[in-house]
Amino acid sequence: MRRDNGARAKLTLPALVAAQAHSRKEDRAVVISARNFIRALGGSAGLAIASAIFSNTLLGRLPKGLPPDVSQRVQDSIFNVPDISQLDAEQRTGVLDAYMTASKAVFYLWSGTMGCCLFLMVFVRDRGLTRTEEKTEKATSPSDNTAELRAPEEIVAPNK
Repeated sequence: MRRDNGARAKLTLPALVAAQAHSRKEDRAVVISARNFIRALGGSAGLAIASAIFSNTLLGRLPKGLPPDVSQRVQDSIFNVPDISQLDAEQRTGVLDAYMTASKAVFYLWSGTMGCCLFLMVFVRDRGLTRTEEKTEKATSPSDNTAELRAPEEIVAPNK
């Protein structure tokens, strides 16, 4: 993992540590590779979905009376506001409103997605960072510093 971006390293580290902690040693490389692949797949799918929503909303909300060259420039570069200085105030406002509506649509998508993730987070259980084989080893190996447990029949009541 590169350390040139401290914020990114802090965000990705817990998932990586959890993946390592909950996998067997021989499966660790596969688990980490699968995590990285799913993360990249999620990022590219999210970008594609957000781009589709943005472009479809923008093109659907463009005002009808625009000159054909301005309309074509918007369609050619969806994510850059074209030079609209030659438009009258109403058309300029309409183009900017279309961009704002498209941005809001993407914001609403991700707000709903984050709310859903927040709700689902309640159901995630903390299983700690100890691997299963370490828990098994601790349970089966006797500890030197623990007292022996006696059965209740062996406990003698003090004499009076």
